[in-house]
Amino acid sequence: MICDLYSSYYDYKVRTLNEYTLALSKIIGIKENKLFNNQKLRNDFWPFVIKDYLSRYIEGIPLNKYLVKGFLNEKEISNFELENEVMSVINYLISKSMVLNIGTYKESIVLASFILKIANTLDVLTSPFTKNQNNYSTLCTNAVNEANKVKYISLIDDGKKETNKLLVKIKENVKRERKFFESLTSISSFNKYIDISKENVYYLAQYNYRIPNLNKYDEYAVKDIYDNLGVDDAFALISANLVVSSELKLFSVRRPLKTIFLPLRKSFFDNEKNIKEIGGKLTMVSTGLKVHLDEGYYLAITPRSSMPLKQWLFIGNTQAVVDRDYYNNSENEGEIFIQLINMTPNPILIKKGNRIGQALFIPYVLPENVKPENETRVGGHGSTGTK
Repeated sequence: MICDLYSSYYDYKVRTLNEYTLALSKIIGIKENKLFNNQKLRNDFWPFVIKDYLSRYIEGIPLNKYLVKGFLNEKEISNFELENEVMSVINYLISKSMVLNIGTYKESIVLASFILKIANTLDVLTSPFTKNQNNYSTLCTNAVNEANKVKYISLIDDGKKETNKLLVKIKENVKRERKFFESLTSISSFNKYIDISKENVYYLAQYNYRIPNLNKYDEYAVKDIYDNLGVDDAFALISANLVVSSELKLFSVRRPLKTIFLPLRKSFFDNEKNIKEIGGKLTMVSTGLKVHLDEGYYLAITPRSSMPLKQWLFIGNTQAVVDRDYYNNSENEGEIFIQLINMTPNPILIKKGNRIGQALFIPYVLPENVKPENETRVGGHGSTGTK
């Protein structure tokens, strides 16, 4: 499934950074690392910090340097630009209710932040999409020497045994990542043409179709693609694959993720195979609302325009229709549910009060030669039959 590709790559990056941070913890250190004295803390520290670090990058959460400074105002943090890494360590301490003792762990926090920064830098510099003249050994040496400039951080791998182990891990991951992106290119030759430059932020993804100077959703451009290219479901699935592949390349070098529009017809979501292929998860979300409708009216529920763009959430049936007899029949009290499809690989939290749709009261009329059936409706979703 297409979204599973992104999820798998994210998990792979977490494992890679975890390997690097554990190796680096045996290469540089401080006299007394109070943060890792506790075995329990040692076991879950790096997985939590790495996931927090990557999640804030993926979600585009801006860093508040003043907030970091409010917690910990060490000169090393600003001198070596460790604010992002320190924020993730602080979030771990908050999760463990240890933030009030943050002063006790000052040196340990700086060390952990440096280790995380070095691990991330090594991963980015050895990406298939980073032009780099230095060999892996030089990259490691340069990164470790930078940390060694802090007076209380020292090299603890005098025999270079752990450094050599780290170099082996880097080489293995470089081969694995190159093979992964080569396999994507073989799936669809279009993937190698995806642009991950800094110039364009917005893309319209149908066979990597690019609209010059696109800076918002353009319905005319979308219409032109459907009318002139004859886009079908197969086209849409390949385009979705291109979108994910493009974002993976950006993720690999930690550049800001693009806004890529993927126009899909309503009929695309009517086919369950498409939803499975793209990896979407359909959930019935309760609104907690009931509506009594007057004769001659129905309630239309439509998506908010920002949902697909900002959250990758889609209403499954594009526009839901609530009939008058949905309310308080013998087997259904009439609570309205909305079918939402999550097109991301991660769970999305919908909080009470979040706006997930728009409702319109719409009048309707029946043709003169059509008489409504007198059958009494029983049930809720899907209870009106298929004919």
